Formats: sequence, C-alpha cells, structure tokens
Amino acid sequence: MKVIWPISELRQGDNLPGSIMVFSSLLSRNGFQSEVLPDDPATIISALKPGEPAVLAFSCATTTVARYLEVNRRVKAKRTVFSLFGGVHPTLFPEMIEEEGVDALCVGEGEGALIELLTNLSEGRSIDGIQNLHIKREGQVYKNPIRPLIEDLDSLPVPDHKIFERAIPRTLWRTLVVTGRGCPYRCSYCSNDPYRAIYRGKGRWLRRRSVDHVMEELGALKASRRYEFIRFVDDIFTLDQAWIEEFSEKYRRIGIPFGCLTRANYVKEPIVRCLAEAGCWSMSLGVEAANDRIRNEIFNREMTKDEIIRACEIIKKSGIKLGALNIVAAPDSTLKEDLETLEFNMRLKPDYCSVLMLQPYRGTAIYEFVRKRDLLEDDPINLSWAGVNLRSFIKYPTRIEKLKVENLHKLFALVVHWPWLKRFLGPLVRLPLTRFYYWFYRRMCNYQEYFIATPLKIGLRNIVKRSRLYSWIRG
Repeated sequence: MKVIWPISELRQGDNLPGSIMVFSSLLSRNGFQSEVLPDDPATIISALKPGEPAVLAFSCATTTVARYLEVNRRVKAKRTVFSLFGGVHPTLFPEMIEEEGVDALCVGEGEGALIELLTNLSEGRSIDGIQNLHIKREGQVYKNPIRPLIEDLDSLPVPDHKIFERAIPRTLWRTLVVTGRGCPYRCSYCSNDPYRAIYRGKGRWLRRRSVDHVMEELGALKASRRYEFIRFVDDIFTLDQAWIEEFSEKYRRIGIPFGCLTRANYVKEPIVRCLAEAGCWSMSLGVEAANDRIRNEIFNREMTKDEIIRACEIIKKSGIKLGALNIVAAPDSTLKEDLETLEFNMRLKPDYCSVLMLQPYRGTAIYEFVRKRDLLEDDPINLSWAGVNLRSFIKYPTRIEKLKVENLHKLFALVVHWPWLKRFLGPLVRLPLTRFYYWFYRRMCNYQEYFIATPLKIGLRNIVKRSRLYSWIRG
C-alpha cells in the first residue's frame, strides 16, 4: 500500500515537516511505500493508478487545513483513496473528522497508529479500534483513546531525508533536524501546552534522542554531499548542557555549518562556546516583546529583560550570528508597546531579526484570552501561510491604529538592520501601503536568511541556483 504526503509550498524547500521524515523511515521498515508530492490535485491524481490502494496523508497546521481539505476532495473525486489527517490542528480539533472526505484523523503522535492502520487496511482487518485515530465509516465515527507517549525516541528509525530529496531534486541544499520532543514552558500563543494536556498521565513529556542516534542521521546527511547547512529546530536546543557537550564533540567530524533555536535563560557561556567550536553559525532566541506586561502576562514567557540582554551578549561575544525573534500586534497592546520592542531590538543589535504578527490560533491560551475580551476580528483558521504575515486578526480601537501596527510589522526588520530608517517610520506606517511593504518584508526575510543566518558564500551560491537564468542554463 502506498502513502502520499501532499505538501503546501513544497517548491521552497523550507519548513519541511520533520515528522514525515520519521514516518517515511518507519513505513519503509514495515514494508510500505511513501512519497512526498506538491499539494496539486492534478499531480497527485496522475501519480495514482486507478484502483491502486493508497492513503492520502496530510500533516496539518491551522494555516493549511482549508487548502488540504479542498485538495482531498478533488483527488477523491477522481481516485479511490483513504484520507488521513494528522498534525497540530487535527489533534486540537478532532471534530474535523466530520468534514467531507475525511476518513480518519490522528490525535497526537502518529507513528504507532499509522503502521497499525496500514497493516489492517492491507490485511482487510477492522480499523475501527486503533488508538489515536478517529475513524469515520458508513456515517459512524469511532473515537479511540490515545496510546502513551513514545518515551524512547531511539526506538524510532533515523529520519529519511531522501523522501524530500526526491521531491525537490535541485534546490534542496539545507535541511532540518529534530533531536527531541516537548517543551517545558507554556507560552500562551504556542500549541505545546494544550498538546501536553492531551497527554497528561500518558508518559514523560520532555524526551530527547541520544547523541549517537542524532549522529547517525547527520552522518547520512554528510555522506549525501548535498547539504550545506543544517537547521536544528528543537524549541530549545540548549536545554541540556551535558547533551550539548557530547553533541559538540562528536559534531566536529560532520563539519556542516548549522543554526539552532534557544531561550534566553538556557544561554550559558560554556554551552555557547561548545556550539561555536562545533561549527554553529547562527542562534535565534525569542525576545518576543520588550514590554514586561506583554511578554510575561500576555505571552507567559516567564523571562526578564536582563536575561535577554545577557543571553544576547553571550551569543554575540562567541562569534555566532544572533537572531532575535519578535511578536507584534498582541491583544490588549498598542503601537507604542510594539515600538518599544523595535527600540529594544535596536539596543540588542542582533545580526538578524524575525517579527511575526500574533495570530490567536484556536486551542491556545491566547485564543481564550482574546475570545473572552471580544478582541477577535476574524478566525485565523481562514489564514493561508502568506496571510499569517499580511494582517492582524485582533481588533483595534480604530482602523488607522491597526494599519500602523500592520505596517510596522512589515518595516520592523528593515529598521532594526538599518537604524537610520527610524526617522521616516512615523509617516511611513500611516500610509495605506501594507501590501507594498509586504514585498519589502519578504525580500528582507530572504536577505537575512541567505546572507546572514547562513554563511554568505553558501547563501549566495544557492540564490544563484534558484534563479531562472541558472535553471535555463542547466536545462
């Protein structure tokens, strides 16, 4: 039986779902085929022979649900496939099993459930009682309990990066690696806390692969001779100093520049020194907001300004490129408070910065905060990936105030990088040019990503490779 993973924005080669790499290895170990395809119904239909048994598996965030449901309906109009939806959104909203064309929905970790589902489908056995799955059959929905968390992550196979290499043959020059699962914090805008609540009493929440298990994956990436940069996307890569010390010692034989995410109170000089010596090029940490009330009372970050300042100083002193992650347009905030965050970033002087507009996704604590105060203008379930960074779904007292915040978001990184632009910010944010500014926002994201967060020669080389001229020359 074949499994097809439709992926939105596959052509970019960025933000690839790491879970699919694990599933691909697991499926291969159990004798099943899997393939990643762009979420284009015509492409998927042509890849399936009429009558061929297949599972269409979607890994869903809130921003992709509407698109994936439509893709599923169009494919099922032409081919007989079994449709399975998993990921953060279905986990927090299992009622989407009622949507047209959805045959099954996975709540939580899906490794055991997926193998059991495919085995039972292949052997003609009942699928109604599989743990973690909600099954819809003949008008009836079977809602099954979840199984315990996978505590030993080394029991899973090494993630299969080749499934994306086959799908993105030319432009894939960097990849992501996940070394653990779970986060000890409860930021109000994150899905970690509601996810953890689902698993209460079902096992240890914080888990990490052994360094040797991770090195097996990294060794395969090095042997492929195609990857020039690795992004470790664990929420807090620096969580365990002993693990980092062992990792840093063993990573030296890999020799590929890498970046990672951290949190200010987990930035210690010995840890950062180890990572710098191992080849860490860039490290990003969450500033989120300069205002203490926004950062700690609304975002629940449990962090002081002094901790952020100290962490930034340690990273910059090490020679690692510092990235600052920020959020504007928080509920119950004003333009003045977002400007505080801008000025705080200018004081920190990061090498690059990222800024998102707060989107109160259903299931998170921030969504309940917004709903109870009647501050929600629209539901973010209607967003696409692009829409996340185009407009805010939070109500403001006036349209002009909201326009200023949305425009500040687009110009934020430009001003932090070139501070002399701040003198023009006042009149610029008043102009109804949000979509025009969005063009600059996207260009700034690319500039920082390719020329600062990544070594310059690597970024430049791959910008050229992505150009139309290069594609024409290569044929």
